[in-house]
Amino acid sequence: MKTIIKRSLTLISVVALTLSLSGCSVLGLFGMDKNIEKRQALEDYGYSLGEDSIYWDSMQITANSFTDSMDIKELTFAMKSLIPDLDKILENAKNRNANIEDPEIKDIDDSYVAFVTSMRNGYQIVVEAVDENDEKKFNTGVNQVMSCYDDASEYVRKLKEFCEKYNIETNEALERLESKLENFK
Repeated sequence: MKTIIKRSLTLISVVALTLSLSGCSVLGLFGMDKNIEKRQALEDYGYSLGEDSIYWDSMQITANSFTDSMDIKELTFAMKSLIPDLDKILENAKNRNANIEDPEIKDIDDSYVAFVTSMRNGYQIVVEAVDENDEKKFNTGVNQVMSCYDDASEYVRKLKEFCEKYNIETNEALERLESKLENFK
């Protein structure tokens, strides 16, 4: 349990760092693009992701308070405190996703929505399982949390492929996120 929480908190940390770049937007991840229309679609998407950064940052502050000495009830309570921020991120993500016009950006964002959904639902299931002392439900929740790494990896992969396809340069932040996700496997 502690390993899963540490991994998910590290993921929160990396996402918070990545989305906090360049004044709470991901525009700092991208360089010049030869395709102005696609660059604009990506910039617009980057600005909209900036709306989530305050909640990722809040989760990071909470995550920093977790310690190795916490027992399962304390860890579960701490996980429960992250769910409202995940709810807001998920609400933002679904609203943003419904309004994305570029099909390639929408496909990328679908993976972001899946990642946030997996993390949020997994946390909720784990919290409920501990409260109910239900081991089967607990394992289901843990598996749900673990699946968020695959969704996050898919998000990064699609984002990188988009940038490569349209000659958009990325900086080391995207590579750091990809590396962290690879380490979770």
